[in-house]
Amino acid sequence: MGFIGRFASSTGVATVTDSGSQWNNSGLLSVGHEGDVDLAQVKMRFGDRVCLRGNFDSEGDAEHGTPEQVDEAVRDLIMTAAPGGRYILACSDTITADWPEPNIRAFFNAARKYGDYEHLGVA
Repeated sequence: MGFIGRFASSTGVATVTDSGSQWNNSGLLSVGHEGDVDLAQVKMRFGDRVCLRGNFDSEGDAEHGTPEQVDEAVRDLIMTAAPGGRYILACSDTITADWPEPNIRAFFNAARKYGDYEHLGVA
């Protein structure tokens, strides 16, 4: 049985361990950026069973950072969660009018730049 869920926690990834043990290979887990959510831990515990989505801080780097910081954040997310597949790059919330246009462009340019198998070491 598949599921679509959202995991955003101020108490960390351990809070979903019990329910996560029953997940199969047909789910999508949207990983928020709130609190102390650690995408690497979520990927390690559940990334072989479900598709992870998100974790880009849409209120931090996106609104207040530079395009270079956005590029770095996107690269780090892809390098953390994309190896082995089952990851969809997305914002923790949404793209809003508060994002400076250069940061919107940087987000999508970085997704195209790093979101390929060459950058993941798989040619």
